[in-house]
Amino acid sequence: MGNGYVIQLRDVDGDAQINWQSLVCADVSGRKQPDWLKKGNIIFSARGSRNFASVVPDTDLPVVCSPHFFIIDLKGREDVLPEFLAWQLNQAPLQKYFQQAAEGSVHVSIRKAVLGQAPIAIPPIDKQKIIVELADRVLKEKKALEKLIELRRLEVDAIAKNILK
Repeated sequence: MGNGYVIQLRDVDGDAQINWQSLVCADVSGRKQPDWLKKGNIIFSARGSRNFASVVPDTDLPVVCSPHFFIIDLKGREDVLPEFLAWQLNQAPLQKYFQQAAEGSVHVSIRKAVLGQAPIAIPPIDKQKIIVELADRVLKEKKALEKLIELRRLEVDAIAKNILK
């Protein structure tokens, strides 16, 4: 049994949502105290073909992330919501920017300087809140539709089994 949990690339889904149930408990130790993730931190996947950003929610778990991620801490930046910045990093214009700036042929990665120079727009907080709320609604609608599709598939499977008896 370890002293903390580790977020790995496989623990983040296609919508940049962290699957907390899949985190591995590990012995997180080294020469210094681990930099535990805090509420509002943004983790950005810097390696691989998907460069996504996820916001760390309020959690009681001691959590770190694998070296495949950069940690963005907005401490002292009241003009930017972490959820808004993560949303913006996940949008097509910035994804294209990251693809063009990626280095490596087999193992593609983004340098920290490239992330730091990403062309970010910071609208007023009230607009950020509206955008974040809209993005949350889109995600909830997507999950509801996926659930509905799965239920419909199960219904059709049950009909097929009943007919083929």
